[in-house]
Amino acid sequence: MQPENSDVIDETNAARLKCKLVLQGANIPVTARAERILHDAVHDNLTGLPNREIFFDRLETAIAQAQSDRDARPTVIAIDIDRFRDVNEAIGIPGGDSILLTIARRLLRLVQLQKC
Repeated sequence: MQPENSDVIDETNAARLKCKLVLQGANIPVTARAERILHDAVHDNLTGLPNREIFFDRLETAIAQAQSDRDARPTVIAIDIDRFRDVNEAIGIPGGDSILLTIARRLLRLVQLQKC
């Protein structure tokens, strides 16, 4: 699934970006700040995990790879936290965000352990 806007920069292209940003007619080299902006564009600002754009891009890549490699078995796990709205209402949004961050970090650690 390709983004409709050809100006969208995904994580891979952002890492390979070797051009200069043009701001008000002046050429400014890509800086850490510009790289951060590119990172933020494709990552969730709460968890820091790749966002939906990267998810669909990686899913498409995994499916294409699985079609040519019989050993590749892409897997998607969907997690729904029942009544999470109730959690936010009971302990507040910052408390709910803290729970989401904890869950995201634990899942990320588990996935990274499996890659070894």
